[in-house]
Parts: sequence; C-alpha cells; structure tokens
Amino acid sequence: MSNISCPVCGGDCVKDAETLIREAEFLFLPCSDCIAIPLDKRLPPPGLHPSEACLSCGKRFIDDVFSHCHAIMGEEGVIKADTPLGGIGTPLISPGIDLSSPPFLPRRSLVLLTRHADKKTAERLVAEVPEIKGVIRDRGIVPGITGDDLSSSSENELLAGCDVRADIFRSSGGAFAVYKQQSLLHIEFPRGTGLKIRTVEKMIDENFPEVFIDACCGAGTLGIAALLAGVPSVVFNDAWYPAAFWSAVNIHVNRCLTGTGEIAFAGSCRPDDRRISTGTVEIAGSQGGERRTVVLWGDYMDAGDFIPEGRRLAAIDVFGKDNRENTKWIVSRWKAAFGGDAFIP
Repeated sequence: MSNISCPVCGGDCVKDAETLIREAEFLFLPCSDCIAIPLDKRLPPPGLHPSEACLSCGKRFIDDVFSHCHAIMGEEGVIKADTPLGGIGTPLISPGIDLSSPPFLPRRSLVLLTRHADKKTAERLVAEVPEIKGVIRDRGIVPGITGDDLSSSSENELLAGCDVRADIFRSSGGAFAVYKQQSLLHIEFPRGTGLKIRTVEKMIDENFPEVFIDACCGAGTLGIAALLAGVPSVVFNDAWYPAAFWSAVNIHVNRCLTGTGEIAFAGSCRPDDRRISTGTVEIAGSQGGERRTVVLWGDYMDAGDFIPEGRRLAAIDVFGKDNRENTKWIVSRWKAAFGGDAFIP
C-alpha cells in the first residue's frame, strides 16, 4: 500500500501528509492580481454574471464561486431567486486549514454540502464550476452509527464528483493530515490546536502510556496526535467501517511524520462498506517503525484481545458528552474491563 489511488474517483486525492502540508501553506492565498469583493451572505447575490478566475493564478474568491453555484441552482429550480448566498449550503475546502481570511479557491478545492441539490444540479455544479470537487446531499444527520446498540447507521449522499477531502490539524508534535470521505464521516474542521488534541497531549504527559487507545476514532485524529506525542503503540477502533478504513489510510499518509511502518490491510479496503460489525475485527496494522498501530472495526468493549499489554490510556470520544452520568459510567466501565486510565476528550 505504498501508493493510494482515491477510492472514490481513482485520482490523486490522497497525498502523503508532508506534500499536502507543504502545498497548503499558500494554496488559498491570492496573488497580486486577484480581486475580492465580499458579499453579504444574508442576501442573494447581485444578478451579475459570476466573475472569472484570476488570469495569473487561476484562483477565484469564494464569494464568486458561491455566486456561480447560486446561479446554477436557481436555473435548476432547487433554490429560489431570493435564497441568501449563505443559504445554498456549507463550503468545505480541501484541505481544511485554519484561515485568517476568506479563501481564494483553486480548481477542485471545494466540497459543497447542501440540502438544495438533486443529481442533475450536482452534476452541473461539478461540470461548470471549476472549483467544485464534489456535491453532497445534506440529510441533516451526523454520518455513522446510530443507536446505543450499534444496530443502525446513517449517512449523507454523494451526488456528483468526489467527496474525499483532507483537514490539516496541528499538535505539539507538528501538523498532520486527516483524510475522509465526507459523506460518510462527520465534519471536524481544524481551529488551531483544538481542545481535544490539547487534552490528549495533557493526559499523555500525565500518564506516560505505553499503549494509547483511540476508542471511537472517527478518521483517526486523536490517535495520530498520540503517535506524534511519542506513544509507542496506538490502537484505533470504530464501530463504523468507513471510520476504521480512513483511520488506516491516515496512519499510512502520516507515517513519515509519526514513525510508523508500512500499513497492511487485513480486511476489506472498501471505504463504502456500511455493514454493522457484530464483533471486533482487525482490519489493518503497521509494523517495522518506531511506532506500532492496529486498526479495529467493532464495539470498543470487545477490543480487549487486540490491545497490547502495557500502561494503557484510552480516549473515548463519544457523542452526547453533555450527559455527565453516562460519560462517567462509560469511563468507569472501560477502566474496570481493561485497566489503565480513560477519559472523554
């Protein structure tokens, strides 16, 4: 698995983290010839023809891109003429980085999450708006496993293009990349060094773990932060197969930063496998580097046989953290079953 073709479109969407981070530094900045006319997102755009991309650098201000999308969606009748510019959907730049000003977008750098598109409209957006990489139907849900018994799931729908995108997160150990198929995984946009990452680093500093368990790993953000913090062995686990799959991909693309060896898949390499796991399964792992990883698919309470021996620290990043009694029970149950310390980030 030395090279990864995009599992959705077959293109070069998945780059190694070092390349992505280097390219992202100036990716959304204007050149000296770029022009930005900010628009009020609470109003429909003026009825002017959308501005063209800059002739010097090929980028276009995000408000102009959204105006272009608004015009097409109006022509297709999926929005009204008086729909506010900001009401057409959520712009997700790729890679997602912490920006100090609105971006100027190069080609295929924006995934649009919207409740206002059908397949025909989405195909027009991808074909006619150069900056649009993919269009996702927003069903108003958080993709992934639903229900306490892990028996059902929900997801948004990719209507056109490709919805594989990256976010660049920062930790004390440096920046790293997290790829995901956005229709199948929740949005976690980077804002500096996030609170969850800082909490993970603090707990590692206090506990000196030999094994870190990212028990509800999503696309692997906290587990990768633990690798960068120097933990020798990290276990990634999620009951949602696409999350476990993309965690494995993200271990691979960050391996030069984290010191992990080559990732090897033991199971399906399909990110769109939506089956519900009936028991914990090892799907991937790395060997041969300074750090060792294992990626599991299943209920984290069934993961015990796959967790190496040593001082353990578990991050259990569940939804519904406002229910204090429940989170307290989750942590105490984990400690009783597996030992070591555990926390809700």
